[in-house]
Amino acid sequence: TCAGYVAQRLSQHRQDDLNQTISYAEIADLVRTDLAEQGFQLLESVAEHIAGLLLAQNGVLEVTVKVVKPGILSGIREVGIQIRRQA
Repeated sequence: TCAGYVAQRLSQHRQDDLNQTISYAEIADLVRTDLAEQGFQLLESVAEHIAGLLLAQNGVLEVTVKVVKPGILSGIREVGIQIRRQA
């Protein structure tokens, strides 16, 4: 399962200040570590779980999470779900 996610803090991302953003590397590590300890049957459950995890981070107001499973259907590159959630 591949997961993509974007987390936004207030409107600080418009200020071009790295100190006011979320570290993608830290978020990726957080999600990777957390998912290693979980067991899900549905992509929808994975997406909702990731959204909740990210929204629990300090200052995160909105997330968009996309979870895809590549190569599970013949002739189709990937299937998946994308959700957007707000704090």
